[in-house]
Amino acid sequence: RRHTRYISVTGVQTCALPISVIDPAPAPAPAAAIPPMRVSNDVWVTVEEALSLPAVYRAVTLLSTTVSQLDMVVERNGEVIPSALVLRPDNDRSGAAFYKRTVHNLATTGNAYWRLYRNADGAVVNMQVVAPSQIQPFYDEKGNKVYRFTPNNGKSVVLTNNTPTTNGQVEHIRLGEFDGHLEGQGPIQICNAQLRSILEQRKYYDNFLQDSKRPSGIYSVKDWENADLDQIKRQIMTNRATGQPDVLPGDIDYETVMFTAEQSALIEMNKAGLTEVARMRSEEHTSELQSH
Repeated sequence: RRHTRYISVTGVQTCALPISVIDPAPAPAPAAAIPPMRVSNDVWVTVEEALSLPAVYRAVTLLSTTVSQLDMVVERNGEVIPSALVLRPDNDRSGAAFYKRTVHNLATTGNAYWRLYRNADGAVVNMQVVAPSQIQPFYDEKGNKVYRFTPNNGKSVVLTNNTPTTNGQVEHIRLGEFDGHLEGQGPIQICNAQLRSILEQRKYYDNFLQDSKRPSGIYSVKDWENADLDQIKRQIMTNRATGQPDVLPGDIDYETVMFTAEQSALIEMNKAGLTEVARMRSEEHTSELQSH
């Protein structure tokens, strides 16, 4: 009975398997055998990491862009009152950019901070969105909640949220308020463990597809009894390492072995991740902003 010898070799991104002798009718490619994955839930997911997930980025962008396109008005007893401050709270940027940054901070950190500037009469004349990373709320020695603001120049200043001042007052908007927490909590913070799981899955499958022990293809040497298999294998591996094309002696065929999307579990992984992010999304962002 005629046999065909198959050689699976490795290159820069594939893996080697020993030479084996099989029947002339090749067996179907083995199904993907994916070992169990370990998820480390003790590693905190940063905002930047969370936004690298397309579903998270899309949800945050949709919320912030939608609010920035709304018409902002002031009403009193059903009557619209003209307000230049509401139309453009920050003198240095447009009103749309001001509200977009506010909602973006709420959606990603659970907190938004406005620094208010007043004139000598106590009226608010300018407002600035402050990055949550530059604000640290705490209680002073009198038990008052104050805010340490550290701008880019590194010079910190302590601001209040209940005493109008001309040099700056903080308005703190919190998305999720919990007892014992001075800061709010957003979806990324509350569902951090689930986001870590999604990121670990993405990393795991990326590494699996690149570094799994499954060969990228199979070479079949038909006249294997008269062929120098070791020499052929060395030549193929050298070609993979150097990037040279395969020019091999004898009657040799090559068959690519590829994963389907179902075998690599990519479809189910993406569906599960998208579903979890959709569950995290909340419309509370806009209601919180409206209350202020």
